Amino acid sequence: MGIPDDIKQYLNNFNCQSTADIRKALNEKQGWEECYDCEKHFDLDRIKYSVYTLVREYENGSLKKDHLENWYNIHIWCMIDHIFGNLEGLEIIRGEGASIASSIRKKFKKTIEDVNNHTRQPMGRRFDYLIRQINPNSSSSLEFGGSEVDKNYNNLCTVGVVHSGLHMKVIRADRPKGYITRITNGKALQVPTDITKFGENVLPVLAQAYCLKLLVKDTFESVKKGNNKLTDDCNWLDYCLDKTPTIIIPATSISTETSRK
Repeated sequence: MGIPDDIKQYLNNFNCQSTADIRKALNEKQGWEECYDCEKHFDLDRIKYSVYTLVREYENGSLKKDHLENWYNIHIWCMIDHIFGNLEGLEIIRGEGASIASSIRKKFKKTIEDVNNHTRQPMGRRFDYLIRQINPNSSSSLEFGGSEVDKNYNNLCTVGVVHSGLHMKVIRADRPKGYITRITNGKALQVPTDITKFGENVLPVLAQAYCLKLLVKDTFESVKKGNNKLTDDCNWLDYCLDKTPTIIIPATSISTETSRK
């Protein structure tokens, strides 16, 4: 996925090997800051904010210490949360939120005996965070990063971010043709503990976060386009009152083995 030249050029301003040089680059007044337009300059502003956040951690020596996983979510990987800030209708759900799509899939495995025994609604797969459409009716919110329920799913892409400590990798799933589901492993990246490697290691992480946003944005716009009823063809009114069939995402494994708690 291509990165615009203005994004690449601004990222390369921080191709530095010391906190002093990074601070100097941060303090350079940019033309877009004088007449800031959120729609045009949001990504540049987010890059600057992310670099500023990281350089403070280097100055504090925090990256050379061991921390709990949630510390990294708050102090390092918050850059992923912020990059989606200008996509109206999407939000990041942190705190190991349960996937609605996963919960619905599990519900359809319930038997009549489960219903008679008042078995509670099964909880969906829990994630460190979910990219979810903002919807007052949360039971119908679309999720980008867990699963996507849309008839036109050949053009959709589901993304996942695997991170552990200072390491991260993006995994994407799409359907290039027919019934084939393609899983693509991205390059393993790392935020270094040594500031001298800031340029060669941190800038690819920031570039990956931007590309992740583009993938989600394309999928989100594809979903909105598929739901658009603005058309000159009036035949859609013939079935507008029909109940939408429930689309069940099949389990990815038929194994009866369960993981140990």
